[in-house]
Amino acid sequence: VRSSAAAEGYKRQVMSKDKQGAYAAKIVELRAVPGAPRLESCTLCTGKNKDKPLMGFVPLSHLKATPSNQIEFYEGDYLDPRTGKQYKTRARLSNSGKHLTLYNVDLATHARHKMTWVKY
Repeated sequence: VRSSAAAEGYKRQVMSKDKQGAYAAKIVELRAVPGAPRLESCTLCTGKNKDKPLMGFVPLSHLKATPSNQIEFYEGDYLDPRTGKQYKTRARLSNSGKHLTLYNVDLATHARHKMTWVKY
């Protein structure tokens, strides 16, 4: 999965599903953004994620498919590696299966943030 996050310094993520049916995304490829230093670690994260390398970093976790509609997801957690901000996330997969739109709510301020990841 490539995402709008490519402009933020990471290029490709891989989605996986655990035994409990929850989805997660792991960063598997990094790139530099033109005119900006390459982001190598989660410098603004706190706790166990502080300064964690982005290669292999899991920014999205615990995302579960809605039982009645398998293209809608809920209860996810998103940690933005650029800002260290944590979000509660719900998501919707497009009918084509190529776009995953994440609807994030900042846990501290309740501000909303939307992003779309594109499958290539």
